[in-house]
Amino acid sequence: MGNQTRLDVNIITYAFAIPLGLLGLFAYGITLYIINKSPRYRNAFGILFTAYISFHIQTLSALLLWTLVRIIVNLGFISFPWHIFIRIASPISNSTLYAAIWMHFVLAINRLWAISYPMKYHRIFNPRNAWITVISLWSFSMLITLLYYNVECLLYVETSIHSWSNLYGPCNHPFFAYIAMFLSDGVIVITVILDAIAFYRIIIYLRSKNREGANEMQRRMKREIIFFKETCTSTIIHALFVVIFRFNLPMSRFTKITYTWLAILTLDGLAFVYFNRYLLMKQNAIGLSTNAIGFSTNAMGLRTKTMRNDLTAAVCTATNNLVNIASMKKK
Repeated sequence: MGNQTRLDVNIITYAFAIPLGLLGLFAYGITLYIINKSPRYRNAFGILFTAYISFHIQTLSALLLWTLVRIIVNLGFISFPWHIFIRIASPISNSTLYAAIWMHFVLAINRLWAISYPMKYHRIFNPRNAWITVISLWSFSMLITLLYYNVECLLYVETSIHSWSNLYGPCNHPFFAYIAMFLSDGVIVITVILDAIAFYRIIIYLRSKNREGANEMQRRMKREIIFFKETCTSTIIHALFVVIFRFNLPMSRFTKITYTWLAILTLDGLAFVYFNRYLLMKQNAIGLSTNAIGFSTNAMGLRTKTMRNDLTAAVCTATNNLVNIASMKKK
């Protein structure tokens, strides 16, 4: 009876993770739509942010798949090769998890550089360098996760609760575990510091009264500040949940990890949609206007064609009448 109760609790606990993850995927879908449609993101920042969103989508999808499989296995519907799935799911989720954290750090540098050195920004952050950064971070994150594929990691699979015990890995190597923690929590702390410096720079700019080219600079800084709000909010979300994760909660470690990252990823996507809500409504309004113009153009074309046909018919009728009159006069 106790095992059945624990099984039911596990199923209910993970069932709540599914709508949370689906909400996050929906928010990221809208985010990619906004980035693709808006000229504002057709630059180096847009490339970096698109990669950041893509990394989150992969991590979120892996966590959702893990949750679904865990529920199915707990219900006993199928016999599942759990060890094989663990060896695949853990590196897939961890690779883009690390890559997203590092990309967040790059975005913080991007915002600080854009605010502090706007004239030199395009020398460093151009599309070519942005793509090099994306590919490098993704490749390095994949190399990191290769450390999970060793014999000792098999001993750290908790088959009784369908989980792996160490997401920071690789398994029972404390030295590598500390390095991995620095590459996650440590990078988040550094990102918070960079965002604080960028915020200080913004305050200085807003208080400054003697600015050359004020109108153009204000428009540029307004856009940069919007970008900063997006990245800074993401940093705050990450830092907040990292702190919450350190508290002892009445749930297993892996359940806490799953819900923590699902909450981070979902709130991150929703925050971006919130900051770009007016842009999204503008894009939808433009789309509706374009459709309306197209419909009006088609209607005008149809009316013009109808009038042309009527005119042709009238000319033909008049011509026939003249021919008939001429024939009658000859008779």
